[in-house]
Amino acid sequence: MSRIVPLPVLNTAVDNTVAVLNPDGSVASFTAGALATAATSVAQTVTASAAALAAQATTTGVNIRASKTNGGTTFVGGSDVSAANGYPLDAGESVSVAVSNASALFIIGTVADTVRVLRS
Repeated sequence: MSRIVPLPVLNTAVDNTVAVLNPDGSVASFTAGALATAATSVAQTVTASAAALAAQATTTGVNIRASKTNGGTTFVGGSDVSAANGYPLDAGESVSVAVSNASALFIIGTVADTVRVLRS
């Protein structure tokens, strides 16, 4: 039985090439596509007025996690987000949202609390 052994090649933001060693010793390469793009995470400080998340283009969306040390509730929503209409995140909680750019989402909450935004 033949075995295919994947040999990853240096991936960059513009080159998602993967090489595969074939059983006969030849190498085949292909583009892995958008899902091969590495996930990145950024921290953002919460404010008392609605603030857009930092602009980050995404492939599948973002995951927003409230810091475990937060003292209050952070609310996630659109540009009009408030405690009355936002999705609540208590310390350590998270929510995933399918958006093409993180900046489509806004947060509001306890000043100086933080969230981490993971895009993929």
